[in-house]
Amino acid sequence: MGVHAVKAKSISDLESQIITARGRDRPSVIVIDTDAVPGPGEGGGGFWWDVAVPEVGTSEKLNAARTEYVRNRDFQKLVN
Repeated sequence: MGVHAVKAKSISDLESQIITARGRDRPSVIVIDTDAVPGPGEGGGGFWWDVAVPEVGTSEKLNAARTEYVRNRDFQKLVN
């Protein structure tokens, strides 16, 4: 029971791996090497990674991080 992991060698291979992953009956992880180049998105990388911040906490720092997360999440563009 675990995930199926694969490394894509190119953009076309990534696209193919995504299609294949959708047909699996378990979660998949697809890894692809990237280059840090200027572009749109958070920090110029082109994408904002959705790593959730806990909804409930007792510290002001955590609550501020959650507020910022929710604000940034509103700008997501899903590509599935």
